Amino acid sequence: MKCLNEIDATEVGKYYIKSEISRNSNDNSLNYIDTYGKEKTKDCVRELSCGRKNEVYTRIYCKKYVWKKCELDSNEVKLSCVNSKVNECLEKAEFKLNCLSQLMKYNENLKDEFSDWGKEIVYNTLIGIEYNGKVRIIDGIHRAVILFNRGKREFYCYTGFQKSKTI
Repeated sequence: MKCLNEIDATEVGKYYIKSEISRNSNDNSLNYIDTYGKEKTKDCVRELSCGRKNEVYTRIYCKKYVWKKCELDSNEVKLSCVNSKVNECLEKAEFKLNCLSQLMKYNENLKDEFSDWGKEIVYNTLIGIEYNGKVRIIDGIHRAVILFNRGKREFYCYTGFQKSKTI
């Protein structure tokens, strides 16, 4: 893991907003979000992540994290998901070659969950938390699996480090 620069939680929040809106829109010109202040960004992240109980909102705005943009190799990425069946499978297949095909072998119902529609992934930086030397992805799991299956082995990630463990 190579950390490039420290980044403010508000900037991580703005990136999250753009990546979420771009999923449901063909408009990749979301620069207006850069004009949002700290409170408006925080409110939007809370709304998009379905409230305070969502891990994305909770982690981004937790004061115990320092955020950095990092370069990660695929073996430094730990996937997790809200879906417990996906989590169980990801633990077994954790970013090995043909990860998607391994997921499909495990459970055919996951095929739609990780489908690659061939759409350009504009917001390909992940958001994660450093945990035991790996980065546990809290936003961007679907994008990571699709990009991995397209041959990508290095990822950028906005990574939260506990202040006592900062690299």
